[in-house]
Amino acid sequence: MTDEELEKLILNRAPLFAPEPEGDFGSYRESLVSYLRAVCAANFLSSARVIDQVIRSRLKSYCNPGHHNYPVYALNHGGQITQEFTKILEDLTGKALLERLSLNAWNVSDLAKPLIAIEREKKWCPACYQTMVREDRRLHDPLIWSVKGVEICPLHSTFLERRCPHCGKESFAMLVGTDVAGFCPSCQWWLGSNGREIGTTSDETFKYYDWVAKAVLHLLKEDPAPQTDFHKNLSQMIDRLIDWHFDGNISAAARAIGRHKSQLCEWRTGRISPRWESICQISFVFQVPLKDFFLADTDSVAASVIRPLPLSLEHSQHFPKVRKEHDWNQVSNYMDEVKRGLHNGILYLAHVANRWGIDRTFLGRKLPEECAALEAILVKRRTDAKNMTVEVRRVALTLNVKRAVEVLDAAKIKLTRRSLTQELVKLGMDVRRTESQAALTLARSIKDSSPGSVGSWAGAR
Repeated sequence: MTDEELEKLILNRAPLFAPEPEGDFGSYRESLVSYLRAVCAANFLSSARVIDQVIRSRLKSYCNPGHHNYPVYALNHGGQITQEFTKILEDLTGKALLERLSLNAWNVSDLAKPLIAIEREKKWCPACYQTMVREDRRLHDPLIWSVKGVEICPLHSTFLERRCPHCGKESFAMLVGTDVAGFCPSCQWWLGSNGREIGTTSDETFKYYDWVAKAVLHLLKEDPAPQTDFHKNLSQMIDRLIDWHFDGNISAAARAIGRHKSQLCEWRTGRISPRWESICQISFVFQVPLKDFFLADTDSVAASVIRPLPLSLEHSQHFPKVRKEHDWNQVSNYMDEVKRGLHNGILYLAHVANRWGIDRTFLGRKLPEECAALEAILVKRRTDAKNMTVEVRRVALTLNVKRAVEVLDAAKIKLTRRSLTQELVKLGMDVRRTESQAALTLARSIKDSSPGSVGSWAGAR
């Protein structure tokens, strides 16, 4: 190699060494924020300093010199900030197509009405971290973890965590200065584990979150074609689903998905597009994948079915209660099932009313004897549930206080209310103010080996 060729190679070399993005731009592709962290780590640089001194000064968007809290989470979202940021990062690293590490392909069609919402705080799957280490892959955060509404890992069927199991802290920013992927930004504790498995539960809420996670995984498998009008496709799919299942009856469709008729009319005509949370719920109700909604796959309409939303989501949406003709024998049979304990999630009569789209007062007038008998059973269940919660709390606090006393003794730290509370937080136990003194009394009795004090804290509630 001649001196001229060597000089040209050096001049054309990218300023920063950059690893290859993980995930091959597929369903489990690495997020843009995670890739920025990896680039900074590979060059022994602080991500906060790189953003503040190198990238932020080149941005046209959000380029306020006095603004130090740059919204790093927005890089995964897509749009103008993401496009400008990836152009700068591509110049610094020599890598291409970094926009595909974000949701830019889905949200860029209309920046005023983005389709997919993202989280502002960090969440992770401990089982995925363990798998990355076992397969000798670079630790990273997949893009799917930053999507709002994805609360379950679709690969391991475990919950996504937001809280460090060691120090007890939560609500971490997407990128914190010198944090390392797979480790707590606060205490640097390893976050990998087997995770909290959902198991073979029949809880409808878990089934909803599992559906959303797998639908988003399928959605991110490949990017859509440019210039796709997603909002027009959404309105077309909603219109066809209403015609297919309800013969165009807006009122019946609105009751099925728990929205007001006027809102559904605006979605159907395309005047207003549903928000991300509503899109996920409509997808679950009709069992139509999110990708088919966005790309207007009409074949999925014929295969769609109607499935009720989980009660927890129904309560949060404030379903419109319309007085209509009901088969009161079915309602009565359902209340009998609740009495027999077949629906453990129902603790109030209002839950029964919401399930059937009936006003609570109207239900009491129509079936007064059944409501009175059921209310008596539900009151007992609520009391039992509260007592069980108190008992579980008592046992958990007792065990954690014993562990905290052992740790403090081993470290030769004086036993005080503050030191005990801090150690309990590290063990993942949030101690209420009314419990702290009773917990300290229990800790002292354990330390002095005086029996009979295990249940003393319960009276402090």
